[in-house]
Amino acid sequence: MLGRRADGELLVKVLDFGLAKIVGLKGTTATRAGTVYGTAEYIAPERLAEGNEEDPRSDLYSLGVIAFELLTGSTPFRGKLVQVLAAHVSEPPAAPSTLRAGLSAALDALVLRCLAKHPEARFPTAQALRAALDSQRPGQPAVAPEEPTLRSESAPTLPPAELFETMPDAPRTTERMAAPVDDEERALAAEVELLEGLAYGLRDEGLGAPELSERVAILAQAFDALTAHGASLRELRRRAEELEMTARLREARLGQAENQLEHELVALAEQPGALRERLRARAAALTQRITGIGFELGEELDAIEERVSRQRQKLGPLRAEVEQQCQLLRALLERSRRELGDRCPLALQRLR
Repeated sequence: MLGRRADGELLVKVLDFGLAKIVGLKGTTATRAGTVYGTAEYIAPERLAEGNEEDPRSDLYSLGVIAFELLTGSTPFRGKLVQVLAAHVSEPPAAPSTLRAGLSAALDALVLRCLAKHPEARFPTAQALRAALDSQRPGQPAVAPEEPTLRSESAPTLPPAELFETMPDAPRTTERMAAPVDDEERALAAEVELLEGLAYGLRDEGLGAPELSERVAILAQAFDALTAHGASLRELRRRAEELEMTARLREARLGQAENQLEHELVALAEQPGALRERLRARAAALTQRITGIGFELGEELDAIEERVSRQRQKLGPLRAEVEQQCQLLRALLERSRRELGDRCPLALQRLR
């Protein structure tokens, strides 16, 4: 915060490292000790997951929040505690220049890189950030930003289920219930679409054997079964992530109330009486309820995982059936190409 010395000179004071509380401050409070350490408005997404190793790049995220606040007058995400935590996980921050005119695109990029959801997408070190900042000064040579190494080609937004996984024994839905959507499956879908299109094109022109239509129908039915199976698995995963997210937000809300009671108990330490005993009992009840949420979540996720396991056992045979029907249809198209000779459409001639 900004204060003044006795002589009136301005003084910057660092008050809150995430474990302090400013009495009378409106807004969110420090997160509950034992679950998440940090002030909600400034906490990095990965800090919301228990078991993550300490990472200096988490501090760069918090520094990015401070920079955003200095430039625009507000933090990137505002609201109630649970809203702010959820926004850190899944909501992209606005560019500072959209809130304050006159800021450069380069400065936008620098701040937004600090606020990347994945640590790998941020500056690797504080020195790298400083070099990028120095390059923004007039007359300084531009420093080409290093390309961040991401864990995937997707946008660096971590799954909510992973980020809010604060219970040690909770199943990891993002690893144990992954939906069967991969390059192999997409390639198979493209193969089905190609073969169906060629067969329909031939029959529309009155070419090829009637068996083509029959074979296409069989393939369509097999592929539909595989598609429905994949959709079912993705829905199970979505349900698991939804349950986990809801549980973490419930924990955060109850934890905020518990945290407030603990501060009140500290303030009333020298004042024994009925009020202090009631607050102590209420805090204990909240602790018990938070623990209960974790157990309930574990039971629900175990049931979903059992269904996922049964569904996965069917995946291989369904995919094999589609691949077999593709081979049969391809063979029939090859035969049609040979039989048609010069009358064969160009698209079919290119079939390999």
